[in-house]
Amino acid sequence: MFPCPEFPWQLYVGKETNYPANIQQELQKAVNESFDFLRVPLSHPRYSQHPDIKRNNAFTRSDFCLPSDQWNNCIQGKCNPNINPDSSCPKLREKWEKEMGRQIDWAVHLGVNAIVLPTPQLHCTNFARILNQYLEKGFYYQKVHVEIPADKWEIWNALRCMVGPSTALGVSLVITKELPEEKILDRWFGEPIMNVHIPRHIFLKNKQGFPVLPKEHQVFIQKLFKLKASVLIGSARDAEQIRGYICYLFKNQPRLNKIQSFSIDYWDNLQIPLQPLMHNLESMTYDIFEKDTVKYLLYENAIYSALKDNENYRIIMVVGAGRGPIASAALRAGRKAQRNIKVYALDKNPNAIVTLYNLLSTDWAGENIEVIESDMREWKPEEKADILVSELLGSFGDNELEPECLECAKHLVKEGGISIPCESISYLSPVSSQKNWTNAITVEKVPETPYVSMLHNFYSPWTTQKCFQFNYPSPSSNYSRFSSFKFPVATPLTIHGFGGYFESKLYKDITLSTVPETHSKDMCSWFPMYFPIKEPIFCPGGSEIEISVWRCCGSGKVWYEWVINMWKDGMLYKSSGLHNPNGKTYWIGVR
Repeated sequence: MFPCPEFPWQLYVGKETNYPANIQQELQKAVNESFDFLRVPLSHPRYSQHPDIKRNNAFTRSDFCLPSDQWNNCIQGKCNPNINPDSSCPKLREKWEKEMGRQIDWAVHLGVNAIVLPTPQLHCTNFARILNQYLEKGFYYQKVHVEIPADKWEIWNALRCMVGPSTALGVSLVITKELPEEKILDRWFGEPIMNVHIPRHIFLKNKQGFPVLPKEHQVFIQKLFKLKASVLIGSARDAEQIRGYICYLFKNQPRLNKIQSFSIDYWDNLQIPLQPLMHNLESMTYDIFEKDTVKYLLYENAIYSALKDNENYRIIMVVGAGRGPIASAALRAGRKAQRNIKVYALDKNPNAIVTLYNLLSTDWAGENIEVIESDMREWKPEEKADILVSELLGSFGDNELEPECLECAKHLVKEGGISIPCESISYLSPVSSQKNWTNAITVEKVPETPYVSMLHNFYSPWTTQKCFQFNYPSPSSNYSRFSSFKFPVATPLTIHGFGGYFESKLYKDITLSTVPETHSKDMCSWFPMYFPIKEPIFCPGGSEIEISVWRCCGSGKVWYEWVINMWKDGMLYKSSGLHNPNGKTYWIGVR
């Protein structure tokens, strides 16, 4: 275990060894060299080639060789590398099928930390069937690592398409001497990489005679560190030096930016989107939002600019004021503009109102501000606003019903008044993310619901495209929308849904954005929205992904429906089917 203060997770480095005569001594040696685990064969070498030959002794060592906690924490069990249950020879197929089952059973019995399976062949239906049987039974805590060379993504794709979704299944990525081109290699960032295996022959020697990796390998492995994968190196005389070098690469990887540091505990963690109209937010939720000083500075700048451009503007209404950060930003903007403004801070949450009233005698003492407990849609003020300020944005822009709320708040604004924000646009792009999709299917068990997720273990080579646009004040009260998009596929990959983002214009050129290409620097209030599909769609090179999305309104609710189609040569090859029809699984309550 290599802790590094610059990164809030630890690096685990293990060593692969041949079948040791004394596993206890081998493990102690590895510990003395600061390794965290050993990867050892599950069966004795004499059984590797001919497991069907009857012998009078056991096929492997006793479980008494190590105490249970060391099997659990320090050992990865590697299955026979010759296993091939998809052999064209019926006898060999039957032999290897039995051997694969026997070794997995033994690994489960030992309670090893991870069960490591060899690379299957491309046509691996029987391998997948056997593996799926064990995944269906479930593992208490063990992970299953399938060794896949970095240039054999197609094998992994074939296997995972045949195996049911499981959080226990991942890749032990074997680094190859010649890495594929970047666009092919980058597909791995959407896969569940649990371990990175760096064979000894990949290393070069520098001028001082120490083992180092080629530059392109260094860059790739440092990117993989951020997937929190462990690292495995082969048994060698200089294994301890190699471990030190791996730790050096870890320590010197590119630093996390502010957004990554803030969001690390939420990486690929699916959350149900908020419904602030139906539920009052809790203090902890407000507290998380208020840590984002960037957002409030942008609001302050927008209000200040509006005041400077319009000398007669005096009344500012902050609707959905929460615990008051945007109202405070409005007061600062007024002082900065040297204007005598009046601010109304309105919220329907009685618990937030308690905080706002307390601010009147503390931070807001002496300020011209009034607290209103009411729903913005029902409040009838004696005077109207020059500037109506709100922060009703969700991860997909409109998914917290900003359009509907501001439609009902039109009566609060004077003729000639403005809204901040004045425009919001949602964006989307397809994503490849086995991890997020598996979590949606196996953990949440609801694939027809969009989730808020800090997408991290994902791959999306496309530029995001505009989806739904809303302007405030709106010339229309119809907020149903439909958009359809096409994304060309250059390199074969598997799609697991799409990511949703937004861009909101506060005033003139002052914007908030979560769109990857234009993301507001250091702003971390919103994570992307992930729209999963029931089954992944494999897209060959030269095909085209078509995403269609509907925003539907009716019967006191708003919901999204979506479908992803894969086209090639003018033919529809695969469709996800329509998701969430009539809002059967997910909807947002207007009341």
